[in-house]
Amino acid sequence: MDGCRTYDIEGKRMAADPGFAGEMKNSARTDFGLCYQCLTCTLGCPMSWAMDYPPNRIVRLVQLGLRDEALSSISIQICSACETCVTRCPNGIEIAALIDSLRIKSMKEGVETREPLLRKFHKSFLGGFRNYGRLHEIGFVIRLKLRTLNMFQDAWSGFRMFLKGKFSILPHRIKGREAIKEIFRRTIESRKG
Repeated sequence: MDGCRTYDIEGKRMAADPGFAGEMKNSARTDFGLCYQCLTCTLGCPMSWAMDYPPNRIVRLVQLGLRDEALSSISIQICSACETCVTRCPNGIEIAALIDSLRIKSMKEGVETREPLLRKFHKSFLGGFRNYGRLHEIGFVIRLKLRTLNMFQDAWSGFRMFLKGKFSILPHRIKGREAIKEIFRRTIESRKG
């Protein structure tokens, strides 16, 4: 990346990847070049309080080609994909699609996120949907605890919830589980290609 632009963001010097913005534009199928940083997306985002970079700044990182910073961001892992940002954007930019594309690219490339627990949570959460068509809480907690090796944190809270009937021991299975498994299979195949 000799001769490429560098930026100072929050006291860190970052090198820009000149092809990153174009790559993400094609992947997300949205023209985020139209973003003029009005902050409307961020003001409506229910998760912006927990993000390292709110939606408007994620867009700006991609516009500037700051690949490493965008792909390692906590924000792309905790975005709930509620599409409030999309609904509120005056230019119709599909910010949720951009964040989803960044998340997929980050996972494909094995980029280390600043908060590794988020990815473990994500994988554990989706495991129940893949197998049963809906979330099985106890299965989710077991998968998460095995991934994090943090077996006893929140154990007392979980036990109290179990006693109150908030957790069922056996998972409930929905009709059409095979169709959901097929969706997961196709998604995984499309990410490989």
